[in-house]
Amino acid sequence: MEKSDFGKILIAIRDNENVARTVGLNILVVKIVCFAAASVAAGLAGSLHAIANNVISPGDFSFLVGSFALAYVKVGGEDTVVGPLVGSVLLVILGSYALGLGGEEHIFYGAAIVVAVLLMPQGITGLLRGKRADRSAGAH
Repeated sequence: MEKSDFGKILIAIRDNENVARTVGLNILVVKIVCFAAASVAAGLAGSLHAIANNVISPGDFSFLVGSFALAYVKVGGEDTVVGPLVGSVLLVILGSYALGLGGEEHIFYGAAIVVAVLLMPQGITGLLRGKRADRSAGAH
């Protein structure tokens, strides 16, 4: 999607909404289309969740589920598709060690978000991409 024209429009809006509006993009329509696409994806995910578990209840979607998802995205990196996957694998592995903390397990995830935002604004994938660019620039 990033390589398509619509993906480039989304990147332009993300980078500078005023410039995108200046070149004639209807920002409101694009945002509504994004909201609709995200809603379809969320509905599809919810229906697959119900099919996989044979039941669905409000307890399945607590505040912590959203917090975990935010932590996965921020730690892994939100600029790539691979970033949230890397973040989820890392935090699930580290979270298994944090299970022994009891109630402080949630503090662990909050601290992971804070550390990721402060020290790795582009997440782990951005950090790795920067190191790879430094290594390739040093080779020349």
